[in-house]
Amino acid sequence: AWVGEIPILRDDLARALRSSSVEGENGILENEVAGSTERQVALDDLINRKLLLLAADRAHIAVGIDDVERVFKRMRAGWPDEQTNDTCRDCVFESELSAQGATSVEMKRTLRELLTIRRYLVEHVYSRVAITEVEIEATLAAHPEIGETPEQVRLSEIIVATKLDAETLRKELIGGLRFEEGATRHSVAPSARAGGDAGWIVRGAAPAAVE
Repeated sequence: AWVGEIPILRDDLARALRSSSVEGENGILENEVAGSTERQVALDDLINRKLLLLAADRAHIAVGIDDVERVFKRMRAGWPDEQTNDTCRDCVFESELSAQGATSVEMKRTLRELLTIRRYLVEHVYSRVAITEVEIEATLAAHPEIGETPEQVRLSEIIVATKLDAETLRKELIGGLRFEEGATRHSVAPSARAGGDAGWIVRGAAPAAVE
């Protein structure tokens, strides 16, 4: 298949399927229905990638081999190795690539494509979709409710188990018992440990009984 002047090869699709763990032993798909879905997802991803590469080429975006080598070496250096030996680490890294049916050359080609796409997005896409200060001000002017801060109140509560407990506590509070002490001694809510302080709440968002 072709996307513009860029081909999508059978090997490209096979690598995409391997990287998504769709293939089973001996390259046979474990589940035909799931495999068909995954093949379509992998193909769509490849087509999108090729389209971006085509756009990057038309925009004269180029990534040098030095950039690719720098990223490749950083990725390989970060590969875990119990012996922290560079030679062993390289062996483990190459072995893992081989298990995925890939090589260092193919990995570098993939890295070059990804770096090219990232540079294209940064230089030609993200800059065009950035929201300007003027647009922000216009949106706030059209929808002033966005910038409004909802009214908040500090809630102090004493929650008791029965109506009798509430009546008894009410009399004690009228008699001079401090609210914080009453909450600590009688409240069954978690806020009892803070003297009944339940923190700030947005007015209108609390249950009707609290409002």
